[in-house]
Formats: sequence, structure tokens, C-alpha cells
Amino acid sequence: MRFRTFSFVAAVALLAASVACTDNTSPTNRSAGGTYDLQTVNGTSLPYSYNTSSGTLTIESDIYTLNNDGTYNEAINETISNGFSNTPTSDAEAGTWYQSGNAVVFSPNYSTQNNYTQYTGALSASGTFSHSSITFSYNGVVWVYNHT
Repeated sequence: MRFRTFSFVAAVALLAASVACTDNTSPTNRSAGGTYDLQTVNGTSLPYSYNTSSGTLTIESDIYTLNNDGTYNEAINETISNGFSNTPTSDAEAGTWYQSGNAVVFSPNYSTQNNYTQYTGALSASGTFSHSSITFSYNGVVWVYNHT
């Protein structure tokens, strides 16, 4: 049985800069986009491991692909270790996105972790996607994704 104490909610939605109550009927800047790879969690490079109540979860990779049509996909590769075995696993999410100023708002419509809560990330200071990064921050945990 595959356990999930670290759900996608913890990975992204709970690590979002804020839970957005933004109206996404008038999005701005969907012509930009690209691929964003998770680089650091609280300044630590990948792979990133932490303990859960059921063992250790190691994030090997987490990649967002933001498409020009306003859709996105996220793919997470992880390993779950319980002290006796290591089990590779993956999670996925898909939905729509839009940019509003320095914020990028994500609205999932598919999630292997049953997370359908809208969430927001922050673009780096430039506020543009080109050679930028997206940062998610929640409860003191900061996740930085760089444009590749």
C-alpha cells in the first residue's frame, strides 16, 4: 500500500505563497510560460529529504510546465523510505494558470493527491517569465523553481 503523508497539498498547495481567491476570468500574460524545475527547498538542493510519520520522503525532481494556452502540468518524482525498503513513486497535477503582476495563479483540475485548491507562486523580482524563477512559500518552507 502506498502511503501519502506528504501529499501534493504539502508539496505545493500548502507551500503556496497564498491560497488565492482571485478571479481567473480575466487573466493576464498567458503568452509566456516554459518549464520550471525545483532547485532548492529552504536553500537545500535536490534531492531533498524530510521525515514523515511513516518514514522518509525524498523529492528527486519536481517540474512545472506552463503552456502558452494557459494550461500547466506538474510532475514530481519521489522516493519513500520506511527503513526497510525504498519505493520510487510519482505524483502529477494539471490545470490552468495565469500571471497577474508578480503572481502566478494555479488552478488544478487534475491531481493524483486530490488537491484542487487554487494556489499562488511569486515570480522573481523582474516579474517576467524569461529567465525567472517561481517561489512558493508557506509556514517558513521556501520552494524555488528556476526557468530552464
